[in-house]
Amino acid sequence: TDTSIFKPCQNRQEVRKALGLDNSAKVIVFSGRLGTYYKIDNFLKALARAIIETSSIRRKVKLLLVGEFASSSYSKIFTKIVEDLDIKEHIMNIGVIESPRILAQILSACDVGLIPRVDDPLYDYAIPAKFYEYIACGLPLFVIANRGSELWNIVEYHKLGYTCEPTNIVCIVQAIKDIVFNEEKLESFRARVLEIQKFIDRRKGAEALYTIIESLIGQAKCGSLQ
Repeated sequence: TDTSIFKPCQNRQEVRKALGLDNSAKVIVFSGRLGTYYKIDNFLKALARAIIETSSIRRKVKLLLVGEFASSSYSKIFTKIVEDLDIKEHIMNIGVIESPRILAQILSACDVGLIPRVDDPLYDYAIPAKFYEYIACGLPLFVIANRGSELWNIVEYHKLGYTCEPTNIVCIVQAIKDIVFNEEKLESFRARVLEIQKFIDRRKGAEALYTIIESLIGQAKCGSLQ
C-alpha cells in the first residue's frame, strides 16, 4: 500500500469524535464492498450472540462499515439480519469514502480491521488490498477465512490478529469478546502489526520486484549469448 497515505493518524480521538464514536468502545471496521466475496452474515450473528451471552458487551463494541454493498439484494439481506438480531445500535455505516487520506484517518481511528471472506476456496490464494491498508494504519486484524488459506497463514504466522473459519460462530463470538475485554492480547497483536509495517510499502515492493526482473532479464541475455 501507499504508506505515505495509509499510516497511523495523530488525531485519533478527534476523528472518533467527528464520527460520533464512543472512545470507550472497541470499533471493528470493515472497509470495502460487501456481498460478493466478503459477507458479514455470520459475524452479525456472532455479535448478537456475544451480546446475549455477555450483556456487558453492549455499548462496548461497534461495527463500522466503510464502502458499499455489491447489490441491492445483499443490502436487503444485511438490513433484515440486523433488524431480526436487534443489533442496529451496534452498527454504523458511513458509505463510500472517496479520499484515500480521509479513509486512512478513519481506519486509524478504529481498533480492529475486519476481513470476512466467504468460504469459496477460489479466494484462498489472494491477499486483499485492505489487508495492507489495515496493517499500514496500525490495526490488528480479524480475519474470517478458510483455515490454511494464504490470508489465514500470514495472520497466524506473524500473530497479527484473530482468525476464524467462516462457519465457526463460536470462534467469532470468542474473538469479539477478546477484542472487548482482553486488552493485553489486542495490544500484543498491535505491536506485531507495527513491527511488520515496513514490509508492506508498495514502493519498496516495486523496487524489489524491479531488481528481480532486471536480474532475470540479465540471465536470459547471458543464456542467449551462450
